[in-house]
Amino acid sequence: MATRSPGRNLAAAARLSEGLAYHAGMCPHASHSRPRPRLIRLAMSACLLLLAGALALGCRDREAANSGAKDSVARPDKAAARPEVKLLVPGAEPRRTLRYRLREGAEERLIMRMNLAIQTATNGVPVPEVETPAVSMDMQLRVAETSDDEQARYDFALSAIEVEETPGVLPEVAAAMRERFQNVAGLTGSARVDSRGFNWDARMNLPEQLAPEVRQLMLSAAQSMDQVSAPLPEEAVGEGARWSLTQTIEQNEVTLEQVTHFELIELDGDRGVLTTRISQRAGAQAMHIQDMPAGTAELLSLESNGSGRIYFDLGRLVPRSSLDMRSDYGLRVTPGDGEAVQHIDTHVDMRIELAAP
Repeated sequence: MATRSPGRNLAAAARLSEGLAYHAGMCPHASHSRPRPRLIRLAMSACLLLLAGALALGCRDREAANSGAKDSVARPDKAAARPEVKLLVPGAEPRRTLRYRLREGAEERLIMRMNLAIQTATNGVPVPEVETPAVSMDMQLRVAETSDDEQARYDFALSAIEVEETPGVLPEVAAAMRERFQNVAGLTGSARVDSRGFNWDARMNLPEQLAPEVRQLMLSAAQSMDQVSAPLPEEAVGEGARWSLTQTIEQNEVTLEQVTHFELIELDGDRGVLTTRISQRAGAQAMHIQDMPAGTAELLSLESNGSGRIYFDLGRLVPRSSLDMRSDYGLRVTPGDGEAVQHIDTHVDMRIELAAP
């Protein structure tokens, strides 16, 4: 399976994972041998947690505010949110400072695609692997304005979501997902970015008629637009340069520690290639699962690793990238009919491609 890196532009596709899992288990015709909807949502809550970290390479504190039909995710204080990038190896000469230079009015189109497989065991008894339909998102981005301080504001619009026919996935599962996502296309939003690729003030406009789980999913996608471009170090670098980013990620009331390593393996003018490695760890703690009472789910442990590549162009907002990530975590659930310890393995393959606007 191809592996391209966890560029922050994959974020909106990553947030789709929660919706994928929810609908994979909601089909009323599914056999009893398949995991129940609650188990699917449980697995995906943990999966969403690790993906949030993998894709939030510029993660920062955020606030959500609602105003009529508009839901916004914003954090106006940029300075307090920028994560520290630590340069480990400056690379070979010649070296230079890498900075994005965006042109006002520039338009880009990206297509994000995700595949997800979940393998679970409850109290030591394996459950058949669950595969969800492949989902792709077609998004348009436009640099609305630039400023003298090397900042820019860009607008984005979700023009289409496609739930693909996927071997091994029940047709009614795909149909249920399509029904849920039918009002999502056409959503719009905006965000700001600086010359080092750090984003903030992401907002998305959501209509009132969206289903609650889809609304939450798209709000998460708006948060994720905070991470659309690859982070760059302050110092001058050359081929072979390596830098790291250490973060504490919070998602679904769970905290995990993440370390991301970047290596600049190619640099030709304004274009380059980064390889990435991500590791995540989390200890025992309570977690929130959709549609389950507080205190009924506990994360026992989480360990995940991912790798890939980012193909960037300093004159463009969005790099071509992809992520291949595997995770292993344990959960304890007390749903009211007895305690269950669940072991979950997930494999996520996500990629983003650029297309003509």
